[in-house]
Amino acid sequence: MGRRVSCLMIVVLTIAAVLAVAVPPAAAETLRITEPPSPMAGIVTVPFSYTFTARPGTGTPPYRFRLHPTSGDLPLGLSLAESGVLSGAPTAYGTWIFRVMVLDANSAAASTGQITFNVTVLPMTLGPAPTGTITALVDHRHQFIATGGMPPYTYSRTGDLPIGMAVSGSGLLSGVPHEVGTFSFTVRATDVLHSSVNRNVTLTVIAPAIISAPPRSPIQVGQPFSHTFASTPGRIGSVSYARLTGFIPAGLSLSSTGVLSGTPTVPGTYNAVIVATFTVGSPPVATFQDYQQITIAVVNAPPPPTPTPTTPNTSTTGHATTAPTATGGATTAPTATGTAPTVPADVAQASSGAATPPAANPQRSRSASPMSGGGMGTAACLGAVLAVIAAALATWLHRRRHNSVKAPPDDTTAT
Repeated sequence: MGRRVSCLMIVVLTIAAVLAVAVPPAAAETLRITEPPSPMAGIVTVPFSYTFTARPGTGTPPYRFRLHPTSGDLPLGLSLAESGVLSGAPTAYGTWIFRVMVLDANSAAASTGQITFNVTVLPMTLGPAPTGTITALVDHRHQFIATGGMPPYTYSRTGDLPIGMAVSGSGLLSGVPHEVGTFSFTVRATDVLHSSVNRNVTLTVIAPAIISAPPRSPIQVGQPFSHTFASTPGRIGSVSYARLTGFIPAGLSLSSTGVLSGTPTVPGTYNAVIVATFTVGSPPVATFQDYQQITIAVVNAPPPPTPTPTTPNTSTTGHATTAPTATGGATTAPTATGTAPTVPADVAQASSGAATPPAANPQRSRSASPMSGGGMGTAACLGAVLAVIAAALATWLHRRRHNSVKAPPDDTTAT
């Protein structure tokens, strides 16, 4: 059994070897190229792309593509890569006829039939016009852009433009307008095929202006004040400011550069019209003016705060004396405490003699000030003191006279 299997294996291998030598491999199918759609189409300035391929199962890769040497040219702006990619953006309109060939790894070649390629152009359009308003004495630029047709384009203008502005051959509207108003004109773009497209434009030009807010109000007397007027930025030329009508507060002045400043001195409400004059050129070739109404109230500074009243200290040393007031009432005045004058000792002793002074008022014998004691006045108190002194002096004089009239002593001596 084992020998039979071995013999069978030997027979099979022998037959396979014979077949491998006796039967050659099948030859590859003849190289062929896939035909593109016909006609092919493109548009001027519009990107285009198409890839040529070898028919599957034909030839031996890799493949290389090229323009057939006996064919016509490719459309302007297109190119063919070895990978079979035809691409680019046509730059001219018309019809082109050409052929494409392919080579495989064995240098076998195949080619397409004639390919018709038609290039057309899009309808021409012209981009938008400037919108809104522009300002005189301010540089302005706007680019018109055409599309479609066959570039390059040239631009022209018909109608009125503001003085100082123009449209260039490349479609640039630019310049510094020297007049205000509404201007209507037409811009035209033309391609090399003499196709054209128009754009109607309405341009409004306004004058430069004062753009700052009016001065603040109210302001105070004696307080420094300053306000600067501002105008349209980015303009050329010069601007000067002045008071056209009305009055500005006393103490303030307006410079030609637009600075209103000073220290107000008189309260009141002041109304004025400020004019800004814009000029360009020397001598001026264009002049514009703008106005601003202002109202400034000048007020006095608020009075200083009133100090809070304080209660005076009325406490004093002494007795109080009640005196009548103008309205019939009584006011209490402080009194000072004092001591009655002291009588000399010999006067006091003399008062015990023949001449006896009047009895002293008990109220007067106490230590008291001229304003103290039972409401007694100053004059009454002084009179009592003088009476005591007079009585003491009288007693002293009486005793002196009494002693002087005694008999002189006997000068004789007993023998």
